[in-house]
Amino acid sequence: MKLQSKITTYITVILSIVITLTGYLSFTEMRRLIKEERSKEVLKLAKTVSTIDLIKNDLRDKDTRGSIQFYVERLRLQTNVQFIVVIDMDRVRYSHPYEENIGKPFVGGDEELVLSTGESYVSEAVGTLGPSLRGFAPVYKDGVQVGAVVVGILIGNVNKEIYQKFSKFIPFLILSLTIGILGASLLAYSIKESIYGLEPEEIALLLSQKEAIIESIREGIVAVDTKGNIINYNNVASQLLSLNNKDLGKNIINYIKDYSILEVLEKRTSIKNIENRINNNRNIICNYNILMDYDKNPLGVVINFRDFTEMKELAEELTGIKKILWSLRAQNHEFMNKLHTISGLIQLEEYDKAIEYISKVGNKRREISDILNKDINNLPLQGLLLSKYNKAEEEKVEFLICDKAKLDFLPEELNSDDLSSIVGNLVDNAIEAVKTDGSGIVKFNIYNDESFLNIIVEDNGHGIEESIKHKIFERGVSTKEGQRGYGMHIVKNIVDKAKGTIEYQVNDGTGVIVKIPMKGKISK
Repeated sequence: MKLQSKITTYITVILSIVITLTGYLSFTEMRRLIKEERSKEVLKLAKTVSTIDLIKNDLRDKDTRGSIQFYVERLRLQTNVQFIVVIDMDRVRYSHPYEENIGKPFVGGDEELVLSTGESYVSEAVGTLGPSLRGFAPVYKDGVQVGAVVVGILIGNVNKEIYQKFSKFIPFLILSLTIGILGASLLAYSIKESIYGLEPEEIALLLSQKEAIIESIREGIVAVDTKGNIINYNNVASQLLSLNNKDLGKNIINYIKDYSILEVLEKRTSIKNIENRINNNRNIICNYNILMDYDKNPLGVVINFRDFTEMKELAEELTGIKKILWSLRAQNHEFMNKLHTISGLIQLEEYDKAIEYISKVGNKRREISDILNKDINNLPLQGLLLSKYNKAEEEKVEFLICDKAKLDFLPEELNSDDLSSIVGNLVDNAIEAVKTDGSGIVKFNIYNDESFLNIIVEDNGHGIEESIKHKIFERGVSTKEGQRGYGMHIVKNIVDKAKGTIEYQVNDGTGVIVKIPMKGKISK
């Protein structure tokens, strides 16, 4: 059975049962109330008739009892009862709707109580006229009971009254059932529309397929609602963020310290490659994608991320080859140029100048190597600076490493990868900012003490344009074409997470100063 038909059928059956039970209970309560009301009426009338002097006197004086029938029948015809019977202490009738029953014993067997105890009451019994509801009241004359009055209504008449009144209630029950069935149909149609016409089996199949696809992805995936609360996640996300079912409904900011989700919800645009640090001090790369329904209404954000450690290992394998190629190409150009220079000096028989030139080149290389090997106690940074030196040589930019540069320790909040990201981005920006006609100069200095790690990068380029000075650290802000403007944003994020500061000065070029608090963690 289709979902829409199933919902309609189930609700119709439930409504039918509820309305039937309601009707039955209403009918039962109505019958009880009507019988109770009629019981009060017959008892009240019986007590009233029992106080009439004519009844008392004629029951006392049996020779004049003929007048009771005439009086009682006139009274009965003026009321809504089927019989009023007056009996003496011997159960002999003095009145009856059928005159032939006068003088005969009362029928029913329920009169014993009124004659023996003088009690007034109501009972049901089968008499001459059939099953009836009867009220009994004693008749007293001068303090002595001389008989009793019985007033009755036929049960059939009571039931007829009940059915007549209940029949007025039946149309409302039918109308309620009809409205309920129509409502059930509309509800079933609405539910079917809200699930895009899919049957439960189809939804279950799609769900299992998508769960299998999501769990097969090697990236962490977390879905959050428009308030940033977690609504779903996969196994990889559970492992990286230490999530479990108790974390559902909690805000994602507790696990990923980044408010890019607000920007995604506001602008309804995706944000890619955002580096974040999670609670266990691991770095992850996040992509934020808006989550929408079929009507393009925002439901939340899907965040997929990878452990930056894995990505760095892969990147190191790829960029390691690139760095080797850069170094080899730079060295090839450098030495070819130098060989040509030496060759020219020899051909000109300027032997002293050739020797002087060779000594100068050798001393410069040795100075760079001495600074890197002796004073920079961080192997990744040594390799990075040598690579940048070779790149600058190829770009015809003079790259000067301060002879006082020295690094012994790293801050507790900064690791070698973060340090390389800061230095690499700042040096790249400086090299790109200067002229490549041989006049470009980039200066680098790094040193640490017990309080701060200081990183200084200066260039003699054109400086920072006024239009972007106030937003230089925002993602995507750059004067260069293409997918640029991420370097300074990455640097600012790393510095902020390390609780440091970053400042820049523009004066015949640009100088960037980074200061990060240290707590004596040994560099590795």
